[in-house]
Parts: sequence; C-alpha cells; structure tokens
Amino acid sequence: MVPFAAALRRRTHGLVHPAVLRYAVKGWNGVRRSPVLDARWALDELGRRHPGVPIALVGHSMGGRVALELAPDERVRAVVGLAPWYAEGYPAASFAGTPLLVLHGDEDRVTDARTSEELVRRVEALGGDATFESIHDGHAMLRRPTQWHARTAAFLSARLGGV
Repeated sequence: MVPFAAALRRRTHGLVHPAVLRYAVKGWNGVRRSPVLDARWALDELGRRHPGVPIALVGHSMGGRVALELAPDERVRAVVGLAPWYAEGYPAASFAGTPLLVLHGDEDRVTDARTSEELVRRVEALGGDATFESIHDGHAMLRRPTQWHARTAAFLSARLGGV
C-alpha cells in the first residue's frame, strides 16, 4: 500500500497524508473479523488526532473487504477496493452516501470481479457514486502498478474535495 500512499501524496501535492494500517492479527478470523476491529480502531485514532479531516479507505484483497465493511461509517468519505475479497450480499444502500471505486485485474484468479461489479451496479441503481474498472493485470497488481496507483489517486483526489 506504500506506493498508493506515495502516488496520492504526489497527486495532491502533499495535501493528503496517507496512513498505512498493519493488522494486529493475520487473517479474517471468522466472525471475529479481526482486521475490521483494527480498522475501526484506526478510524477512531485518526478522528481523535485529526478531528473533522476527511478520511478515505483503500484496501487490497482482504483489505478491500475491510474498506467495504467500513464504508457506512460517517467518517469515511470515499472507498477504493483493489481486487477486494468481497462477500456477496452487502446491501447497496450501505454505499449510497460513500463514493466507491472498485478496481479489478481482468486476469485475477483470487478474487471475483463479477461480485464486485454487481455491487457497483446495485449502488449505481440507487443513485450512488460507484465505479467499477478493469485493468489488464492479475490479483497482485504487478504488471501495471502505475495504472492502479494513478486511478486510485485520481479518484480520491476528486472525492476528497479536489485537493
């Protein structure tokens, strides 16, 4: 995620200050959903340290699922899911007030682009700001990293007030 943070800093001329979260416990851990708890803690900390500052979430694979889980939080102003590990059945209404970008590699064999694209369609049908984009790449984002970085930075720059 560090290259995404650097791209966003460059795109916004240093006006955005990304923070990178490392989960305390590896894995989803069933109903405990450990990474969601860690991310909620991080949102609380960011809110405490920087009250009123807009927060966007970017996550890859499981981190993308975490970002999708936290989209309804009123502190979250935008979400980018990078090849998110998506659980079917997220209610589209959860994303109606939160701009959403989902990027998937067209050769991803780890996570399912179809379920993410379906979520974007459902959010759009409710009038939400949701975009699905496919990049000629796999799950690990290794062939065209600058495309992933640039699309993420452009989306977040526009949704965080054009900084």
